[in-house]
Amino acid sequence: MKNKLIKKIIAAFLICFFIAGLSATATAKPSQHRDPSSSTYEDLPAGSFSLILNNGSNGKLNDDQIYIQIVNLPKDQVSYVTLANRTIKAGPQGTGSVGNVNIGTANEILPSFTLADVKNHTLYLPGDGKYYGTRIYISINHPLVMQINATTNGYSQPNLENLNDPNYAISFDWFEMTYDPTPQPNNPHLDTVSFGGNMTQIDCFSIPMSFTIKGVSGTTAQRGITLGQGSSSGVASRDDLINKYLTASNIADPFKKLTQIVGGKIIRLISPYHSPLFKSGGAYANYFDDYLNTIWNYYTLNELDAYDQKGDQGNHYIGHVVNNILTFYRNGQGPYTMSKPTSYDVFTCSGAFLPGSTNANAFGAQFSAAINRNVATDPSLWILSDNYYQGEPANDWAKFWHEVSIDQLAYGFGFDDVGSRSSVAILPANENLSTLTLDIGW
Repeated sequence: MKNKLIKKIIAAFLICFFIAGLSATATAKPSQHRDPSSSTYEDLPAGSFSLILNNGSNGKLNDDQIYIQIVNLPKDQVSYVTLANRTIKAGPQGTGSVGNVNIGTANEILPSFTLADVKNHTLYLPGDGKYYGTRIYISINHPLVMQINATTNGYSQPNLENLNDPNYAISFDWFEMTYDPTPQPNNPHLDTVSFGGNMTQIDCFSIPMSFTIKGVSGTTAQRGITLGQGSSSGVASRDDLINKYLTASNIADPFKKLTQIVGGKIIRLISPYHSPLFKSGGAYANYFDDYLNTIWNYYTLNELDAYDQKGDQGNHYIGHVVNNILTFYRNGQGPYTMSKPTSYDVFTCSGAFLPGSTNANAFGAQFSAAINRNVATDPSLWILSDNYYQGEPANDWAKFWHEVSIDQLAYGFGFDDVGSRSSVAILPANENLSTLTLDIGW
């Protein structure tokens, strides 16, 4: 009797356990394991964007010959981009690689990847990456050797004037940008820093590149140098563009001596201020001196009266040279003073053109640009681009890059943004970046 009771209890227990198991099996959800090698675009932080890197070499370069290094300087701290071990399969631009933004460490060599490593030539970059002072370096056949300094607030950029620099024999160029879509604390509808980016020939030219931006609200802009039929440059290749520069009849001979050659090949053209020919003791160290004397004599006899916008609008500058010193006012504030610049000051947009205060430096930028463009003695022409580079001496280096760039917008010297003639493209403060496309020519 006792054994029968025990058997009944065990049987009842097994039945309950079996029913409970069936119930658990019926209500359990299948495991939701995501492929660790992939993610969705929605997983990225707000403000994320697509970086599209196009090989526009027309078959002259393989993707694995094109190296990319992306370096940022947020708040005096170096960061850089690496490729994550995952892809996005259905992003705004389709399949693409994912970029990680990493904080650099002391003495670290900045890493690189090739275009062949980037899925679909598309890199999705996170919106919280703090892209301050960002450079996207492009180099051919070899990555650049750039080391973070010991205090991690900077890195060793290539030195164009040092034959022993490990990057001297490498063809490279770069795109510059700043972008921080983090909403402002007091205004969630505005970015902390709206997107702004540009190509530049302030230092050199080595790789013809252009960029296109598209904002999330549809704002678009294109800048830089294009190749091929109907292009901004009017030539088919990098070699053709360099030859166009070296043989141009409207480029003064001193500017045709700015080549850097390694192994019989032109690696790059360098801007005048990087060349020993235009430095102190060089054959063209005094290139602008006669013009500067003419300007100084003119404003000794005549008053300088200039506006920085068309129609006598914007900031108003008046001044006069007395005892070889230019004394000037900005919107009635001053006086400020400026010594006579040197030719090297003109090319570097430094020295005398940076008298110190914000108001004085603003005038220095206007005056420096007018001298580079050979319109300094007629302030009515300072903001009329059709009159730039019509006389000599002028900065023929900058003149050429304007001639071969989209909409004649280029960065040929430091203050080339005066009069909105630089290659900078900016999105509105309330519009995030959607797509940045870099076209890499050769």
